[in-house]
Amino acid sequence: MRYLLLADIHSNSDALEAVLLDALKRNYEQTIFLGDAVGYGADAAGVLKQLEALKPRSIVGNHDLMLLEMAQGKNIKAETPVGMSLRLNLSQLLPSQIGFIQTWVEQASVRLDGAPVTFIHGSPRDPREYVDSVSTARAIFKTWTGKLAFVGHSHLSGVFACLENNTDVTIFHALTENENRMPMPPRGRWIINPGSVGQPRDGNPKASYGVFDTSTKVLEVYRVGYDIAAAQKKIRAAGLPEALAARLDIGR
Repeated sequence: MRYLLLADIHSNSDALEAVLLDALKRNYEQTIFLGDAVGYGADAAGVLKQLEALKPRSIVGNHDLMLLEMAQGKNIKAETPVGMSLRLNLSQLLPSQIGFIQTWVEQASVRLDGAPVTFIHGSPRDPREYVDSVSTARAIFKTWTGKLAFVGHSHLSGVFACLENNTDVTIFHALTENENRMPMPPRGRWIINPGSVGQPRDGNPKASYGVFDTSTKVLEVYRVGYDIAAAQKKIRAAGLPEALAARLDIGR
């Protein structure tokens, strides 16, 4: 099985469109969405329309959950950039699109070589935890018994890895445009983040996505240029904070 891995689109339909066009070359068989379709950006409806057409296996992210809470009348971070963008996003979505988000699950799994593979937004032990440092990953590996997990949330593409019987030696391997391919060792344990489609934070503004092949156990991460100016224009036209537009240029 070849999985297309998407995470953290954040209402950036221009980035998602470019990613899906590029992904046509990768011969993927199933799409896994790792959460956060909404928030920050200004075109939630466009993102949901594209996601619905993909029929992905979808994990709910923290921004998706906040939007659902807002739909229930809760005043979520009202005057912050997060709250402002979510209010805009909620106003853009059809009831059927909100219903689509409500079907997303907190965690899913498949089996690979007899062992479970975890799909979750944050970390294998907490859907809201950021796996953004070697020390955090090491602590997770010590308490989580799984071998392979796919996460989003941090917006950083790469792999935290350790050996099955030695969690003390935990490393992070960033995947870049020049070094985008990594095979999984037979006795390795991995936490994989394919990076953010709509708001990368590793200094590269290009949209990021991944492909994992279960037969070869190889991960590939791809970066795709997109019309950043178009995404920024939507944010500014909607009256959202300028920082949400400006950060797209610098990948932070």
